Amino acid sequence: MAYFRTKIRSGARSGIGLAALLAGLSALPAHAADTAEAAAETADAAAEAADDASAAADDSREDGIFVVGTRRGTRVLEAASLIDLVSREELDQGGAITLQQSLFRISPSFNFPQGSAARVGGGATRSASLRGQNPDLTLVLVNGKRRHGSVATGGTFPYGGAGYADINAIPLAAISRVEVLLDGASAQYGSDAIAGVLNLGLRENDSGGGLTATLGTYKKGDGETGALSGWIGTSLGGRGFLNVSADYSRRGSTDRSGPDIRPRYFRIADDGSLLPTNSTAGTADPREPYGRDRVGQWGNGQVEHLAVLANFGYDLTDQLQAYGWVNYANTNTRSWVNPQVPSSPSNIRAIFPDGFQVVGEYYDDNYSAVGGLKYDAGASGRFDLSLIYGRHARDTHNFNLVSPSYGLDSKTDLYSGQVTAEQFTSALDYDLDIDAGLARPIALQAGIAFRHERWWISKIGEEQSWNHGGVPILDGSQAGQPAGWGGTEQGNAPWDVTSGNRQVFSGYIGADFHLTDKLLVEITGRGEHYSDFGWTATGKFSARYDISPALALRGTVSNGYHAPSVGQLAYQSSGYAGTWNHSGITPEPNRTRQVTPGSTVARALGGGPLEPEKALNISAGFVLRPIENASLTVDVYQIDVDNRIVTTQALTGAVVEAATAAAGIPDYKSITFFTNGLDTRTRGVDTLARYGISLGQDASLDLSGGFSLYDTTVQRVRANTVSSVALFQRNVILNPELGTPEYKIVLGADLTVGKFSASLNQLFYGKYTYVHPTNAANDEVYGAKGYTNIEATYRLTDSTRVTVGANNVFDTYPAQFIAANQVNGINRYSFIHPEGANGAYYYARLAVDF
Repeated sequence: MAYFRTKIRSGARSGIGLAALLAGLSALPAHAADTAEAAAETADAAAEAADDASAAADDSREDGIFVVGTRRGTRVLEAASLIDLVSREELDQGGAITLQQSLFRISPSFNFPQGSAARVGGGATRSASLRGQNPDLTLVLVNGKRRHGSVATGGTFPYGGAGYADINAIPLAAISRVEVLLDGASAQYGSDAIAGVLNLGLRENDSGGGLTATLGTYKKGDGETGALSGWIGTSLGGRGFLNVSADYSRRGSTDRSGPDIRPRYFRIADDGSLLPTNSTAGTADPREPYGRDRVGQWGNGQVEHLAVLANFGYDLTDQLQAYGWVNYANTNTRSWVNPQVPSSPSNIRAIFPDGFQVVGEYYDDNYSAVGGLKYDAGASGRFDLSLIYGRHARDTHNFNLVSPSYGLDSKTDLYSGQVTAEQFTSALDYDLDIDAGLARPIALQAGIAFRHERWWISKIGEEQSWNHGGVPILDGSQAGQPAGWGGTEQGNAPWDVTSGNRQVFSGYIGADFHLTDKLLVEITGRGEHYSDFGWTATGKFSARYDISPALALRGTVSNGYHAPSVGQLAYQSSGYAGTWNHSGITPEPNRTRQVTPGSTVARALGGGPLEPEKALNISAGFVLRPIENASLTVDVYQIDVDNRIVTTQALTGAVVEAATAAAGIPDYKSITFFTNGLDTRTRGVDTLARYGISLGQDASLDLSGGFSLYDTTVQRVRANTVSSVALFQRNVILNPELGTPEYKIVLGADLTVGKFSASLNQLFYGKYTYVHPTNAANDEVYGAKGYTNIEATYRLTDSTRVTVGANNVFDTYPAQFIAANQVNGINRYSFIHPEGANGAYYYARLAVDF
């Protein structure tokens, strides 16, 4: 049938051939119908246009065809919800070598801190935050299929969340377009789609290919980057396509540390004995000034990344098509952790007389495979049967450290163990066009799905990473006192080996009604059953009214649902305190544990089993097309999220010790756990504008602008009705309100004159605040700041392009930490800065098409 031929010929550029049908929790796509004569003509016309205009025609942000969140291929400006469509051409700009870097500079609603100093929160996992929500409230799809999550059990400052997908695991070369649905979509796609949906469209070319090489470095001379990216497409006997894409990159680390501001060596008493570093007696060690500026490094980690994806489609008959893809990604991340002063009780001075800085490495492997059959039964509708498997495993190894309780037998590198998460989904989706005498056929869709999720500690660390060797502190002012458990960075202990799993069954039904030529109504309902949370129901109602060809009004209302990740439910870990914390006060040495939310200890201290996060989304806006090649969309929204999952502070004191003693773990004096701690309300506005200007033959100017403004307020904080301990530090409560920029502005100008093109990308961020965990006097407010990115390209031949560019061309840095917040002595910048703190970055790129 023409449906399959159109899909293979025009690939992802058409969007008609991959019209995503919203499936159960697997979010599986079905295709826009072409049995109705009008729909068939639309699909054929779109395919021909895509072929004639090469890749860019349908990928325009202004008039491109999108498939996420709808049953038919629909043009962006005709949607009932806000869609930000990013073309392949835009992804190629800006010196980005990963998808996350690229989207961050293009989409105003897309946020995720670009700095990756130490291993915090999600570690090496790079994801997306939309409309100021945690990244696990944004659902990631690939060709309309739900992407598996990660092992992460924490967010990246200042965001929380867990289990979110790593979008960098998809090769940038494999992507033809990105569709960002900025609207609640739980009724359409299931759990996670509260803030929106990120749909990554894959290349489906049946011929041609490309190879891109990129070199770059920061102005400071570090962070050297080298990357190769390529793809190739081939026809499968004229009945299908095979497209293979790969990315490889190496990014050097950066160092923006300052001199260590802490006392480093013991003070010396008159009799020669050693005193604590903070003592006022005695004299300073004569080595004290030594090495203050050579203590360690603090900046972006070193990253080596490989991602490969093969995508295919094949017509078995005129009505039956097989499709699928396989994807593998490996990311090795090396980062420098908090440096230990020589006098630290976590140090063995006979091994490291001048202290040390741990070097930690993550080894992340992502695997995914998708296979399916699509059957066109003509007037009886279309069917899509699919199977999806995804797996993420992370190994951790630490170097340049000690295990204090093993004394002189301590090793200096320790394997910390492995954590694994996997997801399997099967689904059957159905859609049908029904001619009911309306302006267009009704698009009916329905489906059922099953999903299995699992998270577990798959390997423990080697013994010295978690055990106690029985040797006390060997020397110094604390000589003879008990040494801490495990390594300086602790590994997975046998008693913390946990696992969790769940099964989810879901069904949905929905329809799009063009009641008149001007009025569109979309309704979707979903029911889901979770093996650990029971039944839930979600729904969505959207409407759009075209007042005239130049002006349309639109709005939606929906409720959303986000189940706690299996990792959050099962995670447990042990540690040892006594080195430093964010209050700047050295705590008493003690064993620490994060317990599972439903454990007896958590219950006794005010916690309990986690509940799902639930949301209510309301939005309204307009679409304005005042003149040809110009558009403006403005959408206001409100997102209420109840039962947001957060981590308690380290709970200590007599009540805690009584609870751990009663649970049979009296050695643990400090406890944390996940809990449903906050209700929040976010109100905001998203604006997108675009204007294309023809400057004559072979010359054009495209202007674009995006503005995302939001304000989050905490409506409720969980009260501790069980015990007297305070559950949260102030930053947990205030970060949602203050920790992210008040707004983000993205301005763009793309000029093309013959073989030459140039682009300007200007970003502005509103003010935001580093919230100190315990002391409001140490809060730091960062004012509005702009970052300028420029690029120039010259086409040497029809198939060869050379590009030079600069990101943050004016070498802009955020303000540095005050001394009170430099808790590890050398960290001059906060984690929360949206652009990081590395300064200007310069790059050159050579691209060849074939």
